[in-house]
Amino acid sequence: MGGAGSAGRTQVCIDVLCAYLRMPYEPALDSPWYHDEETEVRFSITSVISDHLRPGAPVSWQGHEFNFLRAVLRSADFAGIEVGSGRLLFSLARFRRGWTSFDGMRVTGGEVWFGGAQFADGARVNFDNAEFSSGRVQFEGAAFEGGEVDLSKASADDCTAPPVFDEWETPPPGLLLPGA
Repeated sequence: MGGAGSAGRTQVCIDVLCAYLRMPYEPALDSPWYHDEETEVRFSITSVISDHLRPGAPVSWQGHEFNFLRAVLRSADFAGIEVGSGRLLFSLARFRRGWTSFDGMRVTGGEVWFGGAQFADGARVNFDNAEFSSGRVQFEGAAFEGGEVDLSKASADDCTAPPVFDEWETPPPGLLLPGA
Protein backbone atom coordinates (compact mmCIF):
# COMPACT_ATOMS: atom_id res chain seq x y z
CA MET A 1 0.00 0.00 0.00
CA GLY A 2 1.26 3.46 -0.75
CA GLY A 3 0.25 6.73 -2.27
CA ALA A 4 -1.62 9.72 -0.92
CA GLY A 5 -4.07 7.61 1.10
CA SER A 6 -1.20 6.05 3.01
CA ALA A 7 0.26 9.49 3.81
CA GLY A 8 -3.16 10.60 5.06
CA ARG A 9 -3.46 7.57 7.33
CA THR A 10 0.05 8.19 8.65
CA GLN A 11 -0.84 11.80 9.51
CA VAL A 12 -3.98 10.60 11.34
CA CYS A 13 -1.84 8.20 13.40
CA ILE A 14 0.62 11.00 14.18
CA ASP A 15 -2.24 13.34 15.13
CA VAL A 16 -3.69 10.78 17.58
CA LEU A 17 -0.31 10.18 19.25
CA CYS A 18 0.36 13.92 19.55
CA ALA A 19 -3.19 14.56 20.83
CA TYR A 20 -2.54 12.16 23.70
CA LEU A 21 0.58 14.14 24.65
CA ARG A 22 -1.46 17.36 24.59
CA MET A 23 -3.97 16.00 27.14
CA PRO A 24 -3.76 17.79 30.51
CA TYR A 25 -1.17 16.25 32.79
CA GLU A 26 0.61 17.36 35.93
CA PRO A 27 3.55 15.06 36.64
CA ALA A 28 4.19 13.87 40.17
CA LEU A 29 7.43 15.80 40.58
CA ASP A 30 8.37 13.86 43.71
CA SER A 31 8.19 10.41 42.08
CA PRO A 32 11.34 8.24 42.10
CA TRP A 33 13.59 8.63 39.05
CA TYR A 34 11.26 11.43 37.90
CA HIS A 35 8.91 8.83 36.47
CA ASP A 36 5.34 7.96 37.15
CA GLU A 37 3.05 5.72 35.09
CA GLU A 38 1.84 8.57 32.89
CA THR A 39 5.39 9.73 32.20
CA GLU A 40 6.23 6.21 31.04
CA VAL A 41 3.30 6.18 28.58
CA ARG A 42 4.35 9.57 27.22
CA PHE A 43 7.97 8.41 26.90
CA SER A 44 6.78 5.38 24.91
CA ILE A 45 4.77 7.60 22.55
CA THR A 46 7.71 9.91 21.88
CA SER A 47 9.92 6.85 21.31
CA VAL A 48 7.55 5.56 18.61
CA ILE A 49 7.54 8.97 16.94
CA SER A 50 11.33 9.25 17.14
CA ASP A 51 11.85 5.79 15.68
CA HIS A 52 9.97 6.92 12.56
CA LEU A 53 12.02 10.14 12.28
CA ARG A 54 15.47 8.55 12.46
CA PRO A 55 17.44 7.90 9.25
CA GLY A 56 16.92 4.36 8.00
CA ALA A 57 13.50 3.94 9.64
CA PRO A 58 11.61 1.10 7.91
CA VAL A 59 8.60 3.46 7.72
CA SER A 60 9.62 7.12 7.58
CA TRP A 61 7.37 9.84 8.93
CA GLN A 62 9.44 12.61 7.35
CA GLY A 63 7.46 15.49 5.86
CA HIS A 64 4.60 15.29 8.37
CA GLU A 65 3.46 17.70 11.05
CA PHE A 66 3.87 16.83 14.73
CA ASN A 67 1.75 19.06 16.93
CA PHE A 68 3.08 19.02 20.50
CA LEU A 69 1.42 22.38 21.25
CA ARG A 70 0.98 22.66 25.04
CA ALA A 71 2.19 19.07 25.59
CA VAL A 72 3.77 18.24 28.94
CA LEU A 73 7.03 16.37 28.38
CA ARG A 74 8.93 15.12 31.36
CA SER A 75 11.15 12.59 29.66
CA ALA A 76 11.59 12.03 25.93
CA ASP A 77 14.25 10.66 23.60
CA PHE A 78 14.36 12.53 20.30
CA ALA A 79 18.07 11.70 19.89
CA GLY A 80 19.18 11.06 16.33
CA ILE A 81 16.00 12.27 14.62
CA GLU A 82 16.22 14.08 11.32
CA VAL A 83 13.97 16.93 10.30
CA GLY A 84 14.43 17.23 6.56
CA SER A 85 10.92 18.48 5.93
CA GLY A 86 7.68 18.81 7.86
CA ARG A 87 7.22 20.52 11.21
CA LEU A 88 7.72 19.67 14.87
CA LEU A 89 5.71 22.15 16.91
CA PHE A 90 6.71 22.31 20.60
CA SER A 91 5.20 25.78 20.97
CA LEU A 92 3.90 26.39 24.50
CA ALA A 93 5.01 22.87 25.50
CA ARG A 94 6.08 22.41 29.11
CA PHE A 95 9.30 20.53 29.81
CA ARG A 96 9.05 19.60 33.51
CA ARG A 97 11.84 18.03 35.52
CA GLY A 98 13.36 14.91 33.96
CA TRP A 99 15.45 14.71 30.80
CA THR A 100 14.75 15.21 27.11
CA SER A 101 17.39 14.46 24.49
CA PHE A 102 17.71 15.99 21.05
CA ASP A 103 21.32 14.75 20.90
CA GLY A 104 22.47 14.18 17.33
CA MET A 105 19.29 15.71 15.89
CA ARG A 106 19.77 16.94 12.32
CA VAL A 107 17.66 19.81 11.01
CA THR A 108 18.32 19.84 7.28
CA GLY A 109 15.01 21.44 6.28
CA GLY A 110 11.59 21.71 7.82
CA GLU A 111 10.82 23.56 11.02
CA VAL A 112 11.15 22.96 14.76
CA TRP A 113 9.31 25.47 16.94
CA PHE A 114 9.84 25.94 20.69
CA GLY A 115 8.14 29.36 20.77
CA GLY A 116 6.67 30.02 24.20
CA ALA A 117 7.86 26.66 25.53
CA GLN A 118 8.54 26.47 29.26
CA PHE A 119 11.67 24.76 30.57
CA ALA A 120 11.09 24.48 34.32
CA ASP A 121 11.45 22.53 37.55
CA GLY A 122 14.92 21.17 36.83
CA ALA A 123 14.18 19.93 33.30
CA ARG A 124 17.30 19.13 31.25
CA VAL A 125 17.02 19.38 27.47
CA ASN A 126 20.21 18.48 25.59
CA PHE A 127 21.25 19.06 21.98
CA ASP A 128 24.72 17.43 22.01
CA ASN A 129 26.10 17.12 18.46
CA ALA A 130 22.87 18.50 16.98
CA GLU A 131 23.18 19.89 13.44
CA PHE A 132 21.27 22.92 12.19
CA SER A 133 22.24 23.19 8.53
CA SER A 134 18.95 24.30 6.94
CA GLY A 135 15.32 24.82 7.86
CA ARG A 136 14.30 26.79 10.95
CA VAL A 137 14.60 26.17 14.68
CA GLN A 138 13.19 28.89 16.90
CA PHE A 139 12.94 29.47 20.65
CA GLU A 140 11.39 32.94 20.55
CA GLY A 141 9.27 33.54 23.64
CA ALA A 142 10.59 30.45 25.43
CA ALA A 143 10.76 30.67 29.23
CA PHE A 144 13.73 29.28 31.12
CA GLU A 145 12.30 28.93 34.63
CA GLY A 146 14.56 26.60 36.54
CA GLY A 147 15.18 24.27 33.63
CA GLU A 148 18.23 23.94 31.41
CA VAL A 149 18.50 23.89 27.63
CA ASP A 150 22.02 22.87 26.64
CA LEU A 151 23.07 23.78 23.10
CA SER A 152 26.72 24.19 24.13
CA LYS A 153 27.77 20.96 22.43
CA ALA A 154 25.81 21.41 19.20
CA SER A 155 27.92 20.79 16.12
CA ALA A 156 29.66 24.08 15.33
CA ASP A 157 30.62 22.79 11.87
CA ASP A 158 27.00 22.12 10.92
CA CYS A 159 25.32 25.22 12.30
CA THR A 160 24.67 27.23 9.16
CA ALA A 161 21.03 27.82 10.22
CA PRO A 162 21.37 28.36 14.01
CA PRO A 163 18.33 28.43 16.31
CA VAL A 164 16.59 31.79 16.70
CA PHE A 165 16.06 33.28 20.18
CA ASP A 166 14.63 36.48 21.62
CA GLU A 167 17.06 39.39 21.63
CA TRP A 168 18.84 39.90 24.95
CA GLU A 169 22.06 41.37 26.32
CA THR A 170 22.99 38.11 28.04
CA PRO A 171 21.32 34.72 27.58
CA PRO A 172 18.78 33.85 30.28
CA PRO A 173 19.93 31.55 33.08
CA GLY A 174 19.44 27.94 32.08
CA LEU A 175 20.28 28.48 28.41
CA LEU A 176 23.73 27.20 27.47
CA LEU A 177 24.87 28.29 24.02
CA PRO A 178 27.94 27.17 22.03
CA GLY A 179 31.10 28.53 23.58
CA ALA A 180 29.51 28.67 27.05
